[in-house]
Amino acid sequence: MGATAPQARAALRRYKDVMQAAERIFDGEFACVTDGNDDVRMAPVTPSGPMSPSLTTCASTPEHVDGDEDMQDNEDDVDDYIDYDSDYEAKRNTGEVDPYAGIFFSKDRREEVIEVEEEPESATLSGPKEPVKLMMQGDWMKGCPEGNEQSFLFALYDFLSNNKCPCPQSCGYKLDRKRSDFFPLFPEFSSYIEHLRRIVKQLCPNCNVEFCFACGESINSGNGRPNASIDVSLFHCSNLQGIILGVGLAMLEAMFVEQRRQIGDEQSQGTSKAKSSKKRKMDIHTHSSLMNGDDDEDDTYYMSLPVGKKARGGTGYAGDGREDTSGQLEAQAQQRFKDEKIGLLLSHIRVYLPSLHRDGGALTSDYMVHPTALAHLRRRFNFLCSTLLRNDSLSDMSDRSVLYFELFEWLETISNHEALASMMAMPIMVAGSIKSVAPRKVGKGKSVIRERTIIYEGSAGPRELLEAIVIQAQAAIKGLEGIRPTES
Repeated sequence: MGATAPQARAALRRYKDVMQAAERIFDGEFACVTDGNDDVRMAPVTPSGPMSPSLTTCASTPEHVDGDEDMQDNEDDVDDYIDYDSDYEAKRNTGEVDPYAGIFFSKDRREEVIEVEEEPESATLSGPKEPVKLMMQGDWMKGCPEGNEQSFLFALYDFLSNNKCPCPQSCGYKLDRKRSDFFPLFPEFSSYIEHLRRIVKQLCPNCNVEFCFACGESINSGNGRPNASIDVSLFHCSNLQGIILGVGLAMLEAMFVEQRRQIGDEQSQGTSKAKSSKKRKMDIHTHSSLMNGDDDEDDTYYMSLPVGKKARGGTGYAGDGREDTSGQLEAQAQQRFKDEKIGLLLSHIRVYLPSLHRDGGALTSDYMVHPTALAHLRRRFNFLCSTLLRNDSLSDMSDRSVLYFELFEWLETISNHEALASMMAMPIMVAGSIKSVAPRKVGKGKSVIRERTIIYEGSAGPRELLEAIVIQAQAAIKGLEGIRPTES
């Protein structure tokens, strides 16, 4: 608890109760005790250099104390304390000590959640010519809930979809809100931001007051930043923060899932082609063996060479020096293009993350974090985060640096904000199994509602995955250092 052995003995000798002695130590009553004697004050010996790796037992001062057996047991526990030099390794290497190093939250969790899927609706907006799909309430609220997150998500969705926005001066003017105002899913995130920029500022025709369409409060135009690259009106309230992060992360999740599906389809196609090619070659060899009358079973392990050609340079196990690598280069170029696309979207959404270290100073929504912001980060961003941080190849991370650098920028921004940092240590809830339920009958003119029973299972959180990457990086650095010259 932070007390030295002499201080603990002196406190126990005086108060005879462990809890009372601990309280007195925290009050500073025994701060002057530096050795086994309360009346003698000795200066502690400060080591001049780093401690050598050894096993050291704390020295104890013989005490003649009249007490019961419990008192004697407490003193024995203090005297037998073993001090390892490894306890001070973190202090030697860095100036800070991580109190949560090696401590992870429980991942043995299983949550069964019933999610509702609705038929998507479309709306025609003023900007794009084609109808734009809308984000339905089931998609907005999907994920493994924690606490009362669902109530906050439902409240924000309902507030920005159905309620009317009155003038803050109570002049009687009201503006209807529609689902297409805040929940359209544009093909590009920049198009969605432009759409919000057009509608977020509303002007009351009666009293000529400018107010925010998301919260209904008046907007002070004098707080703008003339040289800023961002529109300050989009940081006016926490409602805008929650809706921008929710829709933006939904776009990010959809893009990431689509890319993973394409990679899976390409791998399955490549596997099927390889199997069919191998089967075709084996059929050709079997047919030639039967024509030649070869019945030896060992012949099935060798492929016959084409007639009229001679094998070049041995058996070819090492490969040809002019091996065709165009396919590999093309795959790397495609992967880089996909990483750049996701990295660019991440950088655009990161602007609207709550950050107290924003260029030019923090804005209103940076201080007032909406509860749905943390919910969307934990449910949608952690899916991408856990997939990328499980990569056990530092070389692959280096090749995909355009994506990993942006990912680390996100994690740094989240870690530096008090309201968001808690998600770094939370286990990531991953969908373990999905069971679809028959569609539920609804009235005429309404969309069909489907229900899915999803079992979410706890997995390693961002902090635990990052610590594993740090261990790999430290091992790689030691491996690159080579053998140091021995000191003479």
